[in-house]
Amino acid sequence: MKELNREQRLLRRYLDRYKNIMRKKKALEQTLQEIRDDFMVSAFHAFSDSGGHAPLVHSPVPAYIEQCESICGQIKTLVKVAADELIEIQKVIDLLPEGSDEWLVLTYKYIMRKNAYEIADEIPCGYVTVYRILDRAIDQLLELENVTYILNRFSRTLKDEIE
Repeated sequence: MKELNREQRLLRRYLDRYKNIMRKKKALEQTLQEIRDDFMVSAFHAFSDSGGHAPLVHSPVPAYIEQCESICGQIKTLVKVAADELIEIQKVIDLLPEGSDEWLVLTYKYIMRKNAYEIADEIPCGYVTVYRILDRAIDQLLELENVTYILNRFSRTLKDEIE
């Protein structure tokens, strides 16, 4: 695999924003499920220990509701951000000729979140060819003035986040 230069890495990071948001969303959903499971177990034990009467003293329900509402709020925010990111990423991909191999590979990878093997089945080609097409697509995008402007803005955003 060829060594990527700074601009190529930056463009891939830009295109990966949607995928990263969806990973965070999935992690929050997993946390929410764990909280729900823990609550159900503790509620069952509290009910069983009370002889079948629901205990009202020291109820974990308010804390449970507060945790769930907080996580659901975070998920809702991530969904909104993901939708915006998806639109921005699609605009960049759409700078390539629609239906070209480069456009297809970028769309499958960054919009539909497929891996190289899945993309190879879709196009169809070998998975190594998918990486070659991906490299070619990244290089083609970097030649466009619009993409250079977007990456400069994105780079400044990253610097602001670090500081």
